Amino acid sequence: MCQFKQPMGQGATFALSSEGDGSPIQNVELWWFVDDADATYADLVAKDVTVVQPLKDEPFGRTFAIKDPEGNTMYIMKLAQQQ
Repeated sequence: MCQFKQPMGQGATFALSSEGDGSPIQNVELWWFVDDADATYADLVAKDVTVVQPLKDEPFGRTFAIKDPEGNTMYIMKLAQQQ
């Protein structure tokens, strides 16, 4: 199980656990919001993380996708600035 908590007990707690035969789940999207998509992308590439979708601009923000060690796709996004 992997659990994420906000600092100082503020906000929500998010947890993942392993169940079933361990096969990657293909019908669920997990999105991580970051402050700087370009810097996060560069950091993950430097750590040899597998990129499955390069950086691109979408109407809702700047995105890319990686594979985790179990083969699941994880999406990273910097929200577009609202005008």
